[in-house]
Amino acid sequence: MSTGRLISIVDDDVWLRNSLANLIRSVGFRSQEFASAEAFLASDEARTTACLILDVRMPGMNGLELQRRLIAADWQLPIIFITSHADDAGRAHALAAGAVAFLLKPCRDQELFDAIETALKSVLDTRKKGANDVTTIMTKDGTQIYFKDWGTGQPVVFSHGWPLSADAWEDQMLFLGEHGYRVIAHDRRGHGRSSQPWTGNDLDTYADDLAALVSALDLRDAVHVGHSTGGGEVARYIARHGTQRVAKAVLIGAIPPLMLRTAANPGGLPIDVFDGIRASVLADRSQFFKDLSAPFYGANRPGSKVSQGLRDSFWLQGMQAGFKGVFDCIKAFSETDQTDDLKKLNVPTLFIHGDDDQIVPIAASAHAAVKLAPQARLKVYPGAPHGLCSTHKDQINADLLEFLKS
Repeated sequence: MSTGRLISIVDDDVWLRNSLANLIRSVGFRSQEFASAEAFLASDEARTTACLILDVRMPGMNGLELQRRLIAADWQLPIIFITSHADDAGRAHALAAGAVAFLLKPCRDQELFDAIETALKSVLDTRKKGANDVTTIMTKDGTQIYFKDWGTGQPVVFSHGWPLSADAWEDQMLFLGEHGYRVIAHDRRGHGRSSQPWTGNDLDTYADDLAALVSALDLRDAVHVGHSTGGGEVARYIARHGTQRVAKAVLIGAIPPLMLRTAANPGGLPIDVFDGIRASVLADRSQFFKDLSAPFYGANRPGSKVSQGLRDSFWLQGMQAGFKGVFDCIKAFSETDQTDDLKKLNVPTLFIHGDDDQIVPIAASAHAAVKLAPQARLKVYPGAPHGLCSTHKDQINADLLEFLKS
C-alpha cells in the first residue's frame, strides 16, 4: 500500500493527530498534522497533499466549511472525514459533496487504510480522465489563481504582462504544446479569471503565487517565460524561491532591473510617466486600454499591419482585470528595483527585446539586465514593439523552441 505520498491530518485533538500520523507513516506514507483548517490552508503542504483526513467539529472553521472552501476553489482533494459525533445530516452532506468516507472515531486501522486506498484511486482515476480539468489553485491568503495546463513533456510556465491574462500566451502555448512540451499559463491575481483581492498586488506576492502554482502542479525542470511585468515576476520568483525546480528562464520585453528613473538609474522613465498612467486608468481605463494598444503593438508606426482584432483582444483582457489590481500593479512594475533579483538568475537565461519597444524601452531594461544575470544572453528584434509575442509570434516561437532544445 505504501506510496510515499503525503496524507494531511486536520484535527484539533493533538493525541489523535499524533496517533493517526504514526499509523499512516507505519505503512510508508508521509504525513503532516494541522490543528485547524486555517493552518492547513496557510501551509505549503496543502498544495502537495494527496489525501486529507479531516475532523468535522473544530474551533474556527469546521471540517464541512473547509470542504466547501476547497470545492469553491476547484481543489479536487479527496477527503476522509473522521468524527466522534454520529451526525446523519453532516454525513449525508459530506458524502454528497464528494467525501470519500465518513468514519466514526475510533475507527479500525484497516477501515482507514481502505478509505485511503479508495481516495488515492479516485485521484488516479481523475488524472486518467484528465487532471488538467482542474483550473484553479488557492493561495495562502485564499486567492484563487486560474491557470491553463496543456500537453505533456517538460513544463514551460508562462507569466503574462500588465494588464493582460494567460490568453496573451495562446500563440506560444499552442506551438510548444504541439512540439511535445507541457505548457502552463496562469492569470496573475487581480487579472483575468483569477480572484481580485484588495491586497497582494505586488511582485513579492506575484512570485509567491507562482511558487504556489509550481508546487501544486509539482513542476520540475521547468522553463519559465515571462513578458513585461511577467518577466519581473519570473525574476522575483527565482530570487525568492531558488532554482531547484527551474531549468531555464526567458524574459521577453521584461521590466527588470528598474523602469523608474532614479539617481542610480538615470536611464529610467520619469515618475510623471507612471503618474500619467495612473491618472488615465482612474479617468477612463476602458478608453486608455484602447489607446495603449497602439504603442503596445506598434500600431502607431508608419506601415503597421497590426489588426484591429489584436488591439481589441488587448482591451478585452485588460477589462477582465480587477480595477484595484490594475491600479496597484502600476507601482509594482514601475518602482520595484530588481537589480539583486537578476544577479540570482543562475540558470541559462534568454532575454528577448524589441528595439522599438515604446512601453519598456530597451536601454534601461534588457541592455542593463543582461549584464547583471550570470548566465544570460540577449536577442534584439529590430523594429519590434513591446507586444512582440503577438506581432512577431513566429520568430518568438522559433527562438523559444531553439532555446528549449539547447
